[in-house]
Amino acid sequence: MKFAQINLKTKQMITKPIALPTRWVTETGATINSFNKLPVSVLFTLGWVPVHYEVPPAETHEQSKAPRFDENTGRLFFDAVPVSLELLKVEACDAIDKAASDACARYITQGVGQSMRYTAKVNEVKAYLAADTPNINDYPMLKAEAEAVGEDYTTRAALIMAKNDAWYALGTQIEVARVAGKEAVRASADGDAAVAERDAAVAILGAF
Repeated sequence: MKFAQINLKTKQMITKPIALPTRWVTETGATINSFNKLPVSVLFTLGWVPVHYEVPPAETHEQSKAPRFDENTGRLFFDAVPVSLELLKVEACDAIDKAASDACARYITQGVGQSMRYTAKVNEVKAYLAADTPNINDYPMLKAEAEAVGEDYTTRAALIMAKNDAWYALGTQIEVARVAGKEAVRASADGDAAVAERDAAVAILGAF
């Protein structure tokens, strides 16, 4: 157990909690040997009191930064206090965003540059498929990919569009789950509800 010194008049903590020293020098200069073996009642007269740390019951709580003195037990208590609801909501929304990003990463390569290439390639394929007599040299990304895998241009274009359509449908579901989850978190009345909504959204996103 740790002890801290208090001001006996105000009952405010004046030193950080520490293990009791074996020797201690009083304000008047007297040295007390075996100080750590003195009864708690004697230690109190010298301004030393036990410190108790309450373990937060859940992530919705944290230990208080400042202790309170309890007259009945003669101890300083670092209580478990609620975490700021707004901070909890921000962290919960961040967790949902990450879960959505992880869900997307299971199907498509992440990265801004990669996303731009996907978009450019799909736009090329759409234009190629819409053209009556397309010149493949006008569609360099499609041309390069088809030749790299040994497929004819139209077959490869159809496959790219099929994958894109499938991803679009899945991506829409992921986005709906992400947005709905964050809205539910923001509407939560307390920390427990916010955590529950976060966990529900993360579970849905984790199933994709």
